[in-house]
Amino acid sequence: MNHLGTQAVAQPRRGAETVLAANKVIRNTYMLLSMTLLFAAVTAAASVAMKLPHPGMIITLVGYFGLLFATHKLKNSGWGLVSVFALTGFMGYTLGPIVGHYLGLPSGGQTVMMAMAGTAAIFLEIPALSLTVSAAFVLLMSGLILFETSNIIHGGETNYVMATVTLFVSIFNLFTSLLHLLGFMNSND
Repeated sequence: MNHLGTQAVAQPRRGAETVLAANKVIRNTYMLLSMTLLFAAVTAAASVAMKLPHPGMIITLVGYFGLLFATHKLKNSGWGLVSVFALTGFMGYTLGPIVGHYLGLPSGGQTVMMAMAGTAAIFLEIPALSLTVSAAFVLLMSGLILFETSNIIHGGETNYVMATVTLFVSIFNLFTSLLHLLGFMNSND
């Protein structure tokens, strides 16, 4: 009897600790996510303002995967925070020339703002084969955001650095896909 009583007391306590740990991870994740989104936005804005060229496919892939690898390896140290900002800043830099391109289109400012709003609201509905990939990415990234958030809440992801990277990449891909979709709608081609 004593043994059963101890288990009954220990389980709810462990459950409460699990909920508190999940709340801490989600709080830290979304705080870090907001800071990295702001940092990437500032980096992208600086890239647009300075009219920096896109670094090219090879540098983009090597930079992205190299920084992602570093972030994964350093996720449990203070350097993990540095590497997540390096990764998101690099992604912001690569986004700058893309945003600059769309800003150069007729109604470009409106297109970029609609993509930002759509990224925040997660909406879509446009046909055409070339846009199907972007549309699928919008759905996939929206689902990944929901999945990762659920994963954090249910204790599947306990490292807020890696959770932030997953959410940031999903939001980044969601934004660029919406930018492509909305840019197509506003182009004269």
